[in-house]
Amino acid sequence: SALESTVGVIRDRVRALDPELPVFNISTVKEALSVNRWPQRVFGSMFAIFALIALLLATVGLYAVTAYAVARRTREIGVRVALGADARQVWWAVTGPTLRQLALGLLMGLVGAAAVSTVLPAMLAGTGGANPLTLIGVAILLLVLGIGACVIPGLRATRLDPIAALRSE
Repeated sequence: SALESTVGVIRDRVRALDPELPVFNISTVKEALSVNRWPQRVFGSMFAIFALIALLLATVGLYAVTAYAVARRTREIGVRVALGADARQVWWAVTGPTLRQLALGLLMGLVGAAAVSTVLPAMLAGTGGANPLTLIGVAILLLVLGIGACVIPGLRATRLDPIAALRSE
């Protein structure tokens, strides 16, 4: 290959200048950079995996809290439906508190991320400020997953039979 022939030429030239000078570990700049940046790639991949696990746990947690709230409020939901509440009112009664918590968490997270992104560049060389597109993208992803976690328990609450709900417990 081209690299092997170039390495041979370099070895011959170095031997012509000084036969005692060892020549080893010859590589391209791309290969050297790849080897030098390996720890950053590994830690970056680990952080991405941990972020995905945290996102999954947060989504499952929101789903579990909302589903538990629906199970605890079965009788109340049955009374609401028996008194004439429509599906939209029942859905908001069940998912409203979870969505408010989600909105508050997103607001606090965005404020915290903006604060950290202004302090971090002063402490670590080579880090830039906040990327607004990244912050908005993450916020939208969290919002979509949070709403998705509320949909199943909310729909389950809207389909409750009022008679069965009043007989439960």
